[in-house]
Amino acid sequence: MFVPLSGGELADNSSRLVADTARRKEIGTLGQRIEPVDWNSYLYASQRAMARMATEIGDAAAARTMTARAEARLGPLRRLWNMRTGVFTDRLLPQRTLSSKRFAESLIPLLAGFPTKKQAGTMEKFLFDPKQLWSAFPVPTLPLSDPGFNTSDTYASYWNGRVWPPINWCIIEGLCRAGLRTAAR
Repeated sequence: MFVPLSGGELADNSSRLVADTARRKEIGTLGQRIEPVDWNSYLYASQRAMARMATEIGDAAAARTMTARAEARLGPLRRLWNMRTGVFTDRLLPQRTLSSKRFAESLIPLLAGFPTKKQAGTMEKFLFDPKQLWSAFPVPTLPLSDPGFNTSDTYASYWNGRVWPPINWCIIEGLCRAGLRTAAR
């Protein structure tokens, strides 16, 4: 599993990594080591796509390699399902416990296509909860209920409440891939 070495490799000022709000303006500050659910889901989806591309061009060896890499990542990804939060969450290191923090990126596994139907349904409820992610605006990066939620026009708000269009696209595409087309609309 991918583990970022600095905040700049992930969401540099996210409360997932930098809980101390006074330090959120410091790029590279990393207060917590994690196995990020979103980035590992992206890597899994990318490896599956590369395996399909290799198959299309007739490179069986590359297809096998990429399939093996994806499959090696899948088991650990599935273990990021957090029964307490009802979404996939980061794994905190070194203690190897699941984070209790929910955020928009918790829905990225839908894009990778590995959640079960029941998990996808629970994730959909999190998305549509008006106390969490559902608002008059597109999906924010942090739930409205999170104490760190911030939409001020500052660097500290980038991954702590403001809307990121690419994340919204990933969520919409993930809902479509999960067969939740009405939710995607």
